[in-house]
Amino acid sequence: MPARGNGVPARRPRSGKEKGMTLVEAAVAAFIFAILMVFLFMVHQFVAGSFAQGKTHFSSVQDMQNAVMRITGELRQSSADAVSLSGDKKLQVGGSVFEFKQNTLTVQGNGRETVLAYDVDGKFSISSASNGVQVQIEVWSTAFNKRLQSAVFVYKKQDQGQGGDKVQVLSRQEI
Repeated sequence: MPARGNGVPARRPRSGKEKGMTLVEAAVAAFIFAILMVFLFMVHQFVAGSFAQGKTHFSSVQDMQNAVMRITGELRQSSADAVSLSGDKKLQVGGSVFEFKQNTLTVQGNGRETVLAYDVDGKFSISSASNGVQVQIEVWSTAFNKRLQSAVFVYKKQDQGQGGDKVQVLSRQEI
């Protein structure tokens, strides 16, 4: 093999029959592959995190909606005389007590307490009328920017609405 000017043998050019890679080529290919894998892993982590956050958000909103529907259902079974308020965080409907406490909405009834929704806060308000009461329910997520409001009119027993209805849902909106 002919020597270069500094005494180092010249590299022999590869012929078309020789197969394989040099060590440098293999190292560069491995480095590019590693960078590609790190990038794909980061994309996967981002997508998985976004999916989990969306799933949690959806679950939280669904829990809020179910809680409001549960309260409305209890109001449907009651009359205005059985609805009372303690502050703006505690609503008593018949034998059930709904309460916002420590970022949860709970219901107490039949000797046990059940959590209806986590990571929520809210308030209740009651406006009296001659033939019943209007119950205003407002629930918001403490983890996400989501609010749910509902207004329900509960008639007194002797002044039930047309067709014998005890409750009239005045409005329900998601903000």
